Amino acid sequence: MFPMGWLISDEYTYVNQAIAISQGETYLSFVDSITNEQVSYSFTRYSLGNSFWIAIWIKLFSLKHIYIGSLFAILGGSWFLYRAIKSNIYFIPALGLIFLYPSLEFFANSTMSTVPSFLLSGIFIYGLFTHKESRWKWFWLCLIASFSFWVRETNVVLLGGICFIHFLQDRRWFGFYFMGTAIGIIPRLLSSHFFYGDPFYYVLAESFSVSNIGGNITIYALLTLICMPLSLVFLGAYKGRYRWPIVVSTFVFTFLYLTYSFNASIYSGFEKGIILMGRFLIPLLPFFVLSVAWFFRNARISKYLILGFFLFVIMIMFGMKYKVFQEANLHKEISIYIYETHEDDHIFFDLSLKTNVVRYLNPMHGQFYKQSDMTLLLDAEYMANALNQKNDVYIVQTINTANNVKSGLTKSIQSIINKAEEEYNLKIVNELQIKPGLILQIIQIRK
Repeated sequence: MFPMGWLISDEYTYVNQAIAISQGETYLSFVDSITNEQVSYSFTRYSLGNSFWIAIWIKLFSLKHIYIGSLFAILGGSWFLYRAIKSNIYFIPALGLIFLYPSLEFFANSTMSTVPSFLLSGIFIYGLFTHKESRWKWFWLCLIASFSFWVRETNVVLLGGICFIHFLQDRRWFGFYFMGTAIGIIPRLLSSHFFYGDPFYYVLAESFSVSNIGGNITIYALLTLICMPLSLVFLGAYKGRYRWPIVVSTFVFTFLYLTYSFNASIYSGFEKGIILMGRFLIPLLPFFVLSVAWFFRNARISKYLILGFFLFVIMIMFGMKYKVFQEANLHKEISIYIYETHEDDHIFFDLSLKTNVVRYLNPMHGQFYKQSDMTLLLDAEYMANALNQKNDVYIVQTINTANNVKSGLTKSIQSIINKAEEEYNLKIVNELQIKPGLILQIIQIRK
């Protein structure tokens, strides 16, 4: 179920950073064979917690088996949630809803930060519901909440919100709340200092504004009403332990993403956009399951109906997994083909991450003898040296005609190729149709 195919371009950043961490470096780089300079791979300076998580699995099982970490996070988070539900004598079959959430099935096959965030939510709920009220309980919960900020910033709205609201209700242990929060934030501060040169470094890849609600509301309505069935209804109806901290924090967390400027449907179409945007709510999933388990805690439901539900879950889960496997396997096959065919060649491709070509140049499948960024095609001295070393070099690019936004990005790369064509002899040697409207093109440049 884990074919090592990148499903989303952000994995390029997370995995490359994780490779660097596992090697004791601050960033992943390569030596330019023409200039002999050390060149850093482009990456977005996200919070480093997820990359450290991936680096652990690289060290334990090697780069090719990093998806074991994603599997561990899903199973571990589910197990902690099960323990919490069982200890409170809630409705255990509600756990099946975890595996009906389409975005989880998709991103469980990825290395995105929402996957370890699911594990942290499960651990947090376990600590919240299986231990008696004490200063040390809230010390550890505050530590987990602030630690989650290292993995994904918005986690602190969900988990930290619960801690903060509970503190407003019961202020007996301020010192322990404070100590847990302070200790939990240390990994983020230290890693940002050593890797980015600023302990308080923060990147806001997108923005939050109420003006975004109109464009997002349809997708989040589908996510919270259908994909996570009636989730806000169940969360709003929840009247169990820690009612208001959970209800308020989960609703604020959902509203936060309703105002988020990123709308994947613009880039990937409406259907896939639902799946991609649904990843933001994955940390919320354990709280939704908890609310359903509480709601049906006294329900007497036929064991045959429960059995039928689990058979339905298994059938749907494997169906979704098969679809994700097909998508990832396509990426893998193309990536392997390119490395096997051109590993001894000098390859030019978009290292700036403007396009999604990096999805098909996965370092888990090989490496090129030489590589350079596309912009160097316009450097006459650089190209002269490159063509002196080898009689021909190659360009790898994606051409997207199915989406106007992505088409605009690939056109910016195409304009570089058009200018290079005025100076050199270019020949298209292969075009691989990835899907309708998306082609991976390989171009040969000769003296």
